Formats: sequence, C-alpha cells, structure tokens
Amino acid sequence: MPKTVHFWYHRHFKPLTIHCDFPPERIYTPIPLTQHMSFSRDTDCTVSAPDVSQHTPSAVQSPVPAVLLARIPKPRGDVSRIKRGGYNLHEALGWPSSDYEETRTFVVHLAREHLKVNKSWRSQSKASLTIVYAEAKKRYHILDRYEDNWVFSSKFTLTRHTQAVNVLAVSMHGALLITGGNDSRIVVWSLVSGEMIQELFVPAAGYISAIIWIDFDDHGESAFAFGASDGNIQIYERSNDALFEFRSTTIGHTGAVESLAWDPVHRRLASAGDGLPYVWNLTPDKTLTSVFSQPDKQPYVARTVHFYDNGASLLVSFLESGEIFCYSIEPWDLKWRKKVQGRIGNTALEGNFLLVSNLKDGVDKYAIPALQRVQSYSHIILHNVPLQISVARQAGLIFVGGDDGFARVFDYSSGAYRGQLEHGHRGDRIIPIALHEGRTGCTVVTGSCFNGHSNVKVWEEGESAWQEADVTPPSPSAGTSPTMQLV
Repeated sequence: MPKTVHFWYHRHFKPLTIHCDFPPERIYTPIPLTQHMSFSRDTDCTVSAPDVSQHTPSAVQSPVPAVLLARIPKPRGDVSRIKRGGYNLHEALGWPSSDYEETRTFVVHLAREHLKVNKSWRSQSKASLTIVYAEAKKRYHILDRYEDNWVFSSKFTLTRHTQAVNVLAVSMHGALLITGGNDSRIVVWSLVSGEMIQELFVPAAGYISAIIWIDFDDHGESAFAFGASDGNIQIYERSNDALFEFRSTTIGHTGAVESLAWDPVHRRLASAGDGLPYVWNLTPDKTLTSVFSQPDKQPYVARTVHFYDNGASLLVSFLESGEIFCYSIEPWDLKWRKKVQGRIGNTALEGNFLLVSNLKDGVDKYAIPALQRVQSYSHIILHNVPLQISVARQAGLIFVGGDDGFARVFDYSSGAYRGQLEHGHRGDRIIPIALHEGRTGCTVVTGSCFNGHSNVKVWEEGESAWQEADVTPPSPSAGTSPTMQLV
C-alpha cells in the first residue's frame, strides 16, 4: 500500500506595527532644558524616595506642608506576596516598629467604628471609606505622602494567550472583555468573575491586530468585529446561548488592519490599513458594504481612525508623516489636513481633543479642528513602539502603555505624572490598554506584548490595596482576598 504524504501549509505575515521599533528622529534641535529632557537608562536619573524613617508617624503637624513633599511611590509587586516579587509593608514603609503598630492599631479602630467588619473591603460604602482615610490622615499626616496610584491594584490576572497580546476592548457596560493576540486567538472574558467565557481560534487570519465592540442597542454586548494581519474584517454576533457566532468576513485591506472604529449613530464601521481608510455600512445580515470607492492611498501607515462630529466626519492619522486627515463621509471629501509635532504611534479621541503618542517623548494633547497642542504628558521612551492611550475623564486620569513592564498614569488636566501600574517584568512591553468607567469606579485593563509569558491584568480603582487573584482557564479562581495596607 503506497505511503500517504502529508503537506503542511503555513502562512507567514510580517510583524504588526505595534511590534516595530522605530529609530529616533534625526532632526537637529537646540539643546533642550533639563526639565524637557528624556534620559536614557544609562544615565542615573532616578529620584530617590524620601527617607521615611526620619519622618515617623506623629500626631504633631509637620512644619513642611504635605503637598510640598515628594510623593512616595508604591514598591514593585503586591503587598505580602514576597515569593512572587511582592513586598513587606512594614519594611517598605521603613517606620520604627512602635510607630507602625501605633498607626496600624488606630486604623483598625477606625475600621471597626465606621465599617462593617464582616464584609469585604469592596462591599463597604465609599462614604464610610472616605471617613476612615480622612481620620487616619488627619492624625498621621505622613499618610498624605504616598502616591495616589496606590489606590489602584490588580484584581485579576487573565492567562490564556500563548503569544503577545495586541488588542483589548471592554464592553459598553463593563461586564465583558475581549482580547486578541499574535497566537490568532480571541478570548471573551467576564470582568465580574474573571472567567473565560469563550475562545475563538482563527489561524488563517494571522495576528489579531484590531478589535472593537459593535453596539446595536443599549445592551452594548451583542457583537464585535476584529481585523487581522491578512487584511480581512470578521464580525461575530452573540447567539441565544450567550456565545458569539461567526457572521461575515470582508476583504478589507491588502495589509494588516491597523485600527477599527464604530459609529453607533449611523451604524458604520471604519478601518485603517495599508495607507488608506475605509468606511463600511453594516447591513441587517451583518455584512459590510463600502460607503465610497477606494480613496487616495498615502505612502505611509494609516495608523488610527476615529469617527468625529457625531459620525459625520472621520479622522485618519498617518504614522511616518505625522499628519491628521479629516474627511466628511457623505459626501466623501477631504475637509482639512494638518500635521502634529512628531510622528504618530497611536491616538485616542476624547471629545474635541486628540491625544497622540508621538514616538519621541510621550503623549501630546491637541485641540481639534485647530490641531493646536494644549498639553503634554512626557515620559522616558526606551523603545520607540506605538503605545496605546486610554482616558478616564471621571477619574481625571490618562493611562499610557509602557515599554519596561508597567503602564503609566497621568493627571488628565495638569499633565502631572501620577504613578504606574506594575504589570510584568522589566523590559516587557505593556502596549495594549483599555478601560471602563462606571458607577463603582474605574476599571483598567493592560496586556503584555511579550511572547512567552503574555497575560492580561485587570485593575480596579478603590480606596485600598487588593491582593491579586490569578485566573487560569478553564477553572479560574474568581475570588479575591481584599486587604487594606495598614490593617
């Protein structure tokens, strides 16, 4: 009997834009002021935290106002998890044992007086928590000197992707999360329990490069679309059994889909890739039809798209040229074309402001349509990779991906650096970032763009530090063990 010969067919795709490391700009500029410099890792520019052992907790007012003292950053890792890179709170504070125990005893007393001690910290009312913290800081002023970002802590760690996580999207009501990566996987998660709801494996599509929720109604979790390195756009819709089923595939671009945007007003989807944008009408059978014929192709990477002016216009950014094009959709016409200062790694649209990751020294905020820079969020860049941006207006914060194991947090109004979310190891690229703001606060999601130990972390805003709960399908640990730092 003749042997049966098997042939394996492998498709190869070039790396996505978010995995590219761009060389620095070689344009002559005057020597910047020290306050505008970005120092490399070779330069020792670390700002040492104040020696808290010299400022022990005391009920006596310090002669120096607390707002003038440097904020003390949170140590790397999680409290009490020493074996997992965490820290011991007593050692991290550096207080004498007597002062530490005195402060701890007072905070425990406040908790028993104002809180329901038989319930978790997450179940407490914000009004009661505010009283506890106000009273503690009133007596021990040194508590005011710790960075605001200590209120964020890891809620879940979601592990399923075997390669780099590229994109994240949180549903309208914050109940579901979808993630996509280089392993051709799309995973649907519950943000309530941390459980994996569904996994889609699409190896023929290549790397998952863009993903977005498609909201047909107020439910906000009925369908989603994703683009991949094969240039196609696929749509999945939720069925009666709460799982998502395939609906259509549209041949969109000749290269990877860089960005997707959804307009709920006109039920349109926009995509960017291979130097040009497309706008698609969504038909009742969940297929896409192009609104216009192919526009003029630019010789640059079409990096992002955003619907603007209630869906009447489309903003398109181009990476290398640093240009923003604004098109009217009906009829399709170029309204204006302007250039930002630097290149465009990524963008986020917030009302009449466009935030741009400039691949140079951080993020710039521009007022549109004038495209005038009104604010900057500067940070050191080790690798010129396009970092994603998310804005939490209610919390007054802006979150930016990072290239050294953490995501950065800035004050949205002032541009001041507020702290960081420690996601992974040093050198890890934490590029994708997404968030949701609801009545209970702000939930932030970060993903590691690193092959080998890629994961997704969910962070929750609160008035205490939460211990991390690892979640690994198919039997995730949905429970968390809340704890207050000083209790």
